Amino acid sequence: MATSSKIVSRKVYAEGAPIFHEGSEGDVAYIVLGGQVEIWRTVDGQKKRLGVVRQGGIFGEMAMIDNRPRMASASALEPTQVAIVTKTDFQQRMKESDPVIAAVLRILAEQVRRLSAPPQG
Repeated sequence: MATSSKIVSRKVYAEGAPIFHEGSEGDVAYIVLGGQVEIWRTVDGQKKRLGVVRQGGIFGEMAMIDNRPRMASASALEPTQVAIVTKTDFQQRMKESDPVIAAVLRILAEQVRRLSAPPQG
């Protein structure tokens, strides 16, 4: 039987506030309840925007799918409220999901990481 989802906590970030940094451990994912979050990386010493996550969007999940460090940084573009999904809850949901879907998510995460990696010189 599937367990019900519980939002463990909510947090508000001020405009410009960092949420997490590239290379940090991914122990939670976030759902945007209000506001906007910029996802970015530092490339050749410059900040490069990868995307913007708006209300209803999720971010920070890749590190929990493949248990690797965060591949990008996230910052609030404006005052932003998020719901925090713990690694324990996320992993439980992965265990309860169809094994094919879980495998596809891991493959997609690996492909995104490979395509997003800086060129090796």
